[in-house]
Amino acid sequence: MNINKYFILGLLLIVSSFNIATGLVALCLYMISTLRLTTVPRYKLITVLLCFKFVFILLIHVIFSQKSLFTLIQSLSSDILLLLILFIKLDSDDLRKFIFPLAGLFFIDLFFNLSLLIFGVDPLGRLSGLRPGDFTPRLHGVFGNPMFTIAISVAGIFIGFFLQKRWLMLLGFFAILINGTFRAPLTVILIVSFYILLKLRIRYSLLVTCSFVFAALVFTATIISAIQTGVLFTGASGFISGNELRVLAWTSSIEQIIASPWIGNHSFSTGEFTMSADAILEYGIAEAPWLQLALDYGVIVSALDFLIMFSLLKINIKRYYLDTSSHFNFIVALFTVVLVTERFYGVLYGTYFLTPIFLLCCVAAREKKHNPI
Repeated sequence: MNINKYFILGLLLIVSSFNIATGLVALCLYMISTLRLTTVPRYKLITVLLCFKFVFILLIHVIFSQKSLFTLIQSLSSDILLLLILFIKLDSDDLRKFIFPLAGLFFIDLFFNLSLLIFGVDPLGRLSGLRPGDFTPRLHGVFGNPMFTIAISVAGIFIGFFLQKRWLMLLGFFAILINGTFRAPLTVILIVSFYILLKLRIRYSLLVTCSFVFAALVFTATIISAIQTGVLFTGASGFISGNELRVLAWTSSIEQIIASPWIGNHSFSTGEFTMSADAILEYGIAEAPWLQLALDYGVIVSALDFLIMFSLLKINIKRYYLDTSSHFNFIVALFTVVLVTERFYGVLYGTYFLTPIFLLCCVAAREKKHNPI
């Protein structure tokens, strides 16, 4: 019996996640060689903006940057996938086959995290970690990275939504909530908030305003928490909390962006990185994706990325509002608004595992009745 090519695509995404450097190349080559392609991109304006962003990043990297080629590939990985997926056609049945192996990874990742939570070690003998200010362990899942395991849990939630399996959706929420990082419960609040707002069918402009307000509340709460800790700002002795490190990253990156707004800052350190106040300054850590882009490549690149993401948001929200009876359109709209809002301060969009799922859902896939083979 032949294995479906979309099922293989899901398996390839999982396997390639263990070595992203070569995994991205393998994933793209497989999509080009096996999936249905069109000679005309789905959204021309987004394609143009994306090409301009490519050109700016490549020029700045070649002329000014001291960062490695691998860092450049990491910076461009989401854009490479988006550009390719703009030329791909698939329907929701194809998407269903693609996500089945991804659901399997979700269960394996959850098993690793439950082992960490109950026994203190995962099946590979790895210990959980704590940052200053954490109250519970940061569960790192299969890939040994808390942010990656949160991305897998978010994928589990949306797979549950898509397959209309309430138990799977609830299991995804459980997987996030048992993680010790502060971003875990924040992600749950984000998903639930926009689920309610979309169901209320509030108009697009107000939804975008809510996205900005949510991000502003996150920044405000983080700053207040950092001020209350007081070590970084008063010079007192003691540990520096995660929120203080974030505020330090934001303020230092803004100062450097103001100093070099058009081409970014390229005098960062290299070598092994350990999160600390000194490392944030030496390695150029912004702790916010759009700030990071402006810090690394200038405000034009950051602005182009912002326009691309909110263009995707507008397209998918309006598509749902034109047909609010469509469960698929609702899931795509929710997926988009959550990841775009989280992009103000988080890393879900840009995570190698989650980004292809998001882009295939929100850019390439359509309900079968709207996208006949």
